[in-house]
Amino acid sequence: MKRVIVACGSGVATSQTVASKVKRILSEKKISAEVEAVDIKSLDHLIKNCDVYVAITKPKKAYGIRR
Repeated sequence: MKRVIVACGSGVATSQTVASKVKRILSEKKISAEVEAVDIKSLDHLIKNCDVYVAITKPKKAYGIRR
């Protein structure tokens, strides 16, 4: 199963809202994925175990594209 991380400044309101919308879109397209809302500070630790990330605020560092 694919894993999507949605990160915002605090990991509460905005990321939860966006994560909910991402889940709905994926479900409509019949794509199975785990979607998790987190705070932007956790992104550095969690990005290693995800397939896609959505950052609502700009991360302090750039994350390249893994192939």
